[in-house]
Amino acid sequence: MYLSTNESYFATKFGTGEVRSLRDRVKICAFAGFKYIDVSLCGSRESLNPASFDDCVDRARALREYCDGMGVSINQTHAPFVYQLKKDPLCMERAVEVSAILGADNMVIHADASVSRDGIFSTELDLKKICEFYAPYAELAAKRGIHLAVENLFEEDTSTGERKRFTSTVEEQIAVIEYLGPQVMTACWDFGHGRVTYGDGQIEALKKVRKYLAATHVHDNMIGRDLHQHVFCGGTDWIEIMKYLHETGYDKGFTFEMVYGKLPDELVTDFLKFQKKVGDYMITSMK
Repeated sequence: MYLSTNESYFATKFGTGEVRSLRDRVKICAFAGFKYIDVSLCGSRESLNPASFDDCVDRARALREYCDGMGVSINQTHAPFVYQLKKDPLCMERAVEVSAILGADNMVIHADASVSRDGIFSTELDLKKICEFYAPYAELAAKRGIHLAVENLFEEDTSTGERKRFTSTVEEQIAVIEYLGPQVMTACWDFGHGRVTYGDGQIEALKKVRKYLAATHVHDNMIGRDLHQHVFCGGTDWIEIMKYLHETGYDKGFTFEMVYGKLPDELVTDFLKFQKKVGDYMITSMK
């Protein structure tokens, strides 16, 4: 198991709205000691989002050369969201190509199809539609040496008790992988989403998807909300989780995914160094 972090958390500077270049985001992560980085293809400003830039492939080649020179590897990417992908038929093809150029092992995808009609949620319909959508790209990704990693999601609104979001259960996550085939698909387990959905019982859900697990999103939360807090700042039982990952021989990325909030420039490096220290502690000492 190795440590990585997402660069997108540092995209926008605190207080100014100024956007750091992707190269600068990679650099500050590398200077803090990270050797592996998760690159988002979802953003629209100074990103590699295929939905925003026609030259994303050229940008990816330049970033790969820069990362190689810095001694940094891109372990995974995050595909644009489904609503972005459906607007442009070339978007997902470009995302696959960008991920392959960067050297990622997995490109994380959301599979919340939102294709059900008349307000009636249908697992069967969503499974069929989302797999039809992703099937050609899964094959393309496999030819380029990467996998599409299905992320576990969560229900945005649980007040009515109604299901609205496909792949917010581990069974649906697994169904997508098995429908398209584990030779081209893997799983990304998002621990924050897992806690929103399963609370203290997410370890049992993780056990169900373990044989497909190839990527992670690591963050914490409380009060049933997807807060993307730092580890140990919520209610997740990290002792249990780390023990399980070590016992099962998980040897892929342990990837922080910070999202909400911004840090003043003067604190960014210290924050990243602390994050690196915490991650190293979790991987080496929590067994």
